[in-house]
Amino acid sequence: MPHVALVAVVATPLFLFVLVVLSGLFIQSSHGLLYIYGRELVEPNIVGTATTFLMTVSVVGSFTAPIVAGWLIERTGSFLPVFGYGVVAVIGVALAWFAPEIGAVAAD
Repeated sequence: MPHVALVAVVATPLFLFVLVVLSGLFIQSSHGLLYIYGRELVEPNIVGTATTFLMTVSVVGSFTAPIVAGWLIERTGSFLPVFGYGVVAVIGVALAWFAPEIGAVAAD
């Protein structure tokens, strides 16, 4: 979402409003992928629970990430810890990416 970077240089409130609306639109569009992802990985009788759990984790992460990043910047006075927080997030994504394969190997 490169348009998010434009928020820092916007001079008019109307253009800022348009950028925020576009950001919300693109962020919400990923939820359709999450619904399909859950159906592909779990048994049909627990699809609802898996989808609910995945969406809850997604929404909680979206809510807490800016708060934690702001707190880290305020507490340390540096952006470096925020990048460390981002590295932890990337590690989490990598673990989630490989989790189905690891679970399949463990079940055999």
